[in-house]
Amino acid sequence: MTARGLLVACGEPAIRHPLETLVAASLGASCEAILLPGGCWWVAEAASLTGGRLKRMLASRSSTYEAVEQFLGDPSISSVALVAHQDCSWYRARHPRSSPGDLVKRAGEDLYAARDEILRLARRALPVSGTMLVSRDGQWDPRRLF
Repeated sequence: MTARGLLVACGEPAIRHPLETLVAASLGASCEAILLPGGCWWVAEAASLTGGRLKRMLASRSSTYEAVEQFLGDPSISSVALVAHQDCSWYRARHPRSSPGDLVKRAGEDLYAARDEILRLARRALPVSGTMLVSRDGQWDPRRLF
């Protein structure tokens, strides 16, 4: 059984290249990826629900949450990388009155919430990293949060 990594990140084209570079450095060649607008927001949103039955019911409506749960059940998944990025259109659409700094803060909070939910779902020791991609002078700078 070959060890594989799991990536959960936003799928916006603007971050495709820096995301590929980050994945190659942290997860290696064998990686499963769940890429969609908002990325970790979907896992964090399900994690924020209260009440076990309600949480399971609503989480079951999220194919992202379902996919994460299935991948974590595979013992060959040996690490997880969560990635968010500055200027994410998903966060801008949900919080149109927030400043760019507040949007980055929200995305960072979701990285932590997604990490906690992934560790709960995995039911095993699993290294989970969280990185925020920040745009600086036209370049993307990865900032590791955990």
